[in-house]
Amino acid sequence: HDDSEFGKIPAPLLIIRQGIIAGISDCALSILGDRAQEHYTGEKIARIFAPIQPDRRRAEDIAGSAIRAAEAGHPVTDTVRIVRTDGAERDVILTFRQVSSDEPGTILIGIDDTLSLKTEIGKLHRLRLREESFFQKNPALMFILDTSYRVIEINDAWVRLSGYSREQVLSMKLSDFTVLSRTGETVEVAVR
Repeated sequence: HDDSEFGKIPAPLLIIRQGIIAGISDCALSILGDRAQEHYTGEKIARIFAPIQPDRRRAEDIAGSAIRAAEAGHPVTDTVRIVRTDGAERDVILTFRQVSSDEPGTILIGIDDTLSLKTEIGKLHRLRLREESFFQKNPALMFILDTSYRVIEINDAWVRLSGYSREQVLSMKLSDFTVLSRTGETVEVAVR
C-alpha cells in the first residue's frame, strides 16, 4: 500500500494499520495545528489525544477499544478533546471505520471539527440575541439607517411612542422625518 499520496486527500483523515498511524491528511494536520506528517506517521493513534489523558495507557486503551470495534465491523463515533501543537484544546468528533474486510487491521479515522464551529456560531447567535434585546428593549428611541439613509431597523420604544407602525417607519428614509428642533451637528456630519 502506498500512503505517500494520502496527505493530499482534501478531508481530515488518518489511516491506521495495526494500531499505528500509516498516513495523515494535510486537513487533519491543520486541525491538530501541525504541518509535519512525520510527527504522526509510525506513532500509535493515542498520540493525537494522549496529552489530555493524565495516563498515556488510558489513551491507548480508549483508542484500542475504538479500533477493535471498527475492525469487528462496528464503526465508532466519539467526541474527544485534542490538544493542538500550539497548546489550544479543541473538541472534535472521531469516527473509526474499517476500510474493508479485505484489509483487516486497517482503520480509517475521520475528524469532524465542526463542533468548535458550532460552538462559535452558538456564541455569536447568543451575542446577537443579547444585542438585539438591548436594542429592542432600550427605552430611548433608536433606529438604524443604511448608507442611503433608509430606516432598516427600529426599536420597540420608537413604535410605541411615534404613533407609526413598524412597517410604516421601515418604509421611510431619514428625509421623511420632520425635525422640529435640533442641537449639534447634522446627520451627514455624524455619519462621516
